[in-house]
Order: sequence, then C-alpha cells, then structure tokens
Amino acid sequence: MPLGGGDIGCNVWVEDGNILLYLSRSGTFDENNTMLKLGRIRIILCPNPFQGKDSEFRQELKLREGCIFMMGKNQDLSATLKLWVEVYRPEIHIQIKSSTPVEVEAHYESWRTEDRPVSKNERMQCLSFLDTEPEKIPLTTYKDSVITGEREILWYHSNRDDDLVFDKEVTQQHLDDIRGKLWNPMKKLTFGGLIRGDGMSFSHIVRGRYLDNDYMGWVLKSNEAQDYLVKKMLYKSQRFPAFWDTGNVKAGIYDFGDFDQCPDFDHGGAGMINLQEMLLQTNGKEIRILPSWPEEWDVDFKVHVPYNTVIKGHFNEGIMVDLEVTPGSRRDDIVIKK
Repeated sequence: MPLGGGDIGCNVWVEDGNILLYLSRSGTFDENNTMLKLGRIRIILCPNPFQGKDSEFRQELKLREGCIFMMGKNQDLSATLKLWVEVYRPEIHIQIKSSTPVEVEAHYESWRTEDRPVSKNERMQCLSFLDTEPEKIPLTTYKDSVITGEREILWYHSNRDDDLVFDKEVTQQHLDDIRGKLWNPMKKLTFGGLIRGDGMSFSHIVRGRYLDNDYMGWVLKSNEAQDYLVKKMLYKSQRFPAFWDTGNVKAGIYDFGDFDQCPDFDHGGAGMINLQEMLLQTNGKEIRILPSWPEEWDVDFKVHVPYNTVIKGHFNEGIMVDLEVTPGSRRDDIVIKK
C-alpha cells in the first residue's frame, strides 16, 4: 500500500504479523547513478495482535487524511497503528496504541552491508553502461554505513568521489577536455535516515534473508522490554542461570509457567547475545566498543571478535579505564563511543 508526503515515499504491508515499510526519497543516487531505496523498516509487536488462528486484521488507506490505518485483534489483545508522512519535513511517523502493554521492536534493515560488483545483467540501473563487460568497466554498489546510539539508529550512504559513473561516462563520450566545466550531481552526495522512538533504546543486531537477499537489522526495543531482559538475566533460582527453565512473573514474584513464550525460547542465550551486542559490534574490520552500553553500568569484559582478535577492557563510572587489544595491529580499527 503506498504512502508518501513531500519527497518521501513508502510501500507499506503486513507479512507474518510484522509491519514492513520500504523507504525511498528523491535524489538518492549512488556512485552508479542508481536510485537506491533507503532501506526497510520492520515493526514487531509482542504479544502480536496481527497474528493468530482467530486474529482479525484490517488495513486502510485514508486518502483524505493522508495516512494508513491498521487494526489487529487477537483474543483479548487489540491494537491500532497509524502511519503518515509529513509534507514539509522528511519525517515518517508510526503511532501505536494497544489495549494492553506490548513489547515493541523497530528494525532498520539493510541489504547493502558489503561492497558488491554490479553484474552485466544488472546494468539497466546505469543505462549508459547497459551492454558493457564488467571486466572492462567495473561498477560497484558500495555498502552503507550504520551508527547506533543509545536511543537511535543512524544510517547513510556517502558517495565515493573516486569511483563515480559520471567520470566514466565523461571519458566514454570523449569529453575529458571539458571535464572541469561539467557539473557532477553525484559528487559529495550523502543521503540516509535516522530512526528513534519514544521510550525505546538500541538493543541488538539481527541477520536474515528476504527474497533471496541477505540483510542485517539494527533493533530498537521498548525500554520496558529491556528492563524485563535485565530481570530475566538476574533470575537466580537455577543452578545455571543462563539456561534456566520456564517461569512466570506475577506481581513481581517468579514462579514456573509460561515465562519463555515471548519473545524467545532461550532467555539466557538471547540475553547474553543482546548484552554482547550492546557491549561490542563489528562492521567489516571496524570494532565498535560500547555502541549502546548504558554509561551507568560498570563492566569488565573479554570478547573474541573476527580476524583472530581479542578485546579485553574495564569500563567504570562512564570511563574506559583499561583496554587491551590483541594483536596490537587491530587497535587502529577500534571505535569507542564518546
């Protein structure tokens, strides 16, 4: 279902109980003069009012109001979503209301996570080189950059000025003598977006595959759910706390029941992964330390990362007191959250 405002366009639909949006904006031309989608947003509610054997669902495009309205009902849980795009500012809004509290996850998903050569069959996107051979004229779709903050996710694509198809086309058309007089609209072009939500914080990274494309997702999660995760990690009634049995929380008292039904079936394992992603993330060879770690949490850590690297550190009272990187040659790849 289409949704837009100003120079922003979205394609909105529901699949397997998840709300998905493809994002686009005018002028998002990369090094190859290909107009790129900005990415995909995935909204997940748990418990999920849009999924279930007897669930009800309705999605409506309200033309007069310029919004999409969704309604879902699953047994005693009901929820509504309103999505709209502002006309005079490049902002997309998603408003959620539910009959009872739900956990909310907002994923930013990107399939441009690695540099990828443009094959001969894909060159319709840069028409001037439609029938060219990749060996003679290589074209590359470069990866985007993603930066996570404590309460937001920023992503962008910044064109590499040393590999623009504009310059290749100038040579192809024998215009090198007047190259300096030609305006290059792709030079120094950067575009992207930022996602944040009231009462939400960065949680973790996921990986998946959709329509034959691998992707990565950066996840914001409602703070209430994060507090719940901390409570689960502190559950000490089991001999091995990271792999406890199912349990339930009623009036602040832990007992056994259906504690493992939402959002996962292995709280300890999922919890440890989430904590590690909050503590350290990698992007290629770049190592990001404390990308979404709360400043008020002290921690001693030792983590193994790709390329046979070990990171050991001590974070106390908001300061990185000690940091060891083995081998030392990887220290230049370290980025520490300010």
